[in-house]
Amino acid sequence: MSASYKYHKWILEREILLFVLPTAANDTWQLRFKNPLKDGSRYVRKSTGHSSEGLATAFAIDLYKEYQSRALLNIKSAHTSISFLIDNFG
Repeated sequence: MSASYKYHKWILEREILLFVLPTAANDTWQLRFKNPLKDGSRYVRKSTGHSSEGLATAFAIDLYKEYQSRALLNIKSAHTSISFLIDNFG
């Protein structure tokens, strides 16, 4: 596994993988975790936009929590309306 990444680190008891690709020019951390939403791809893969490991870790944990919350409320998209929330949860 380490051959395909320049650096990698598991966080949240191996729920989230932070990694830097070997082709990355400025060592920007990427993240990957299993997608808890029913539709879509199997994994969520995204750039953190940070070269700092601490900032990348905070970004990854926040995004992971957002996806977990959306899965709990059965919200598929990142943006929703108040009328949708009232109709489904009111």
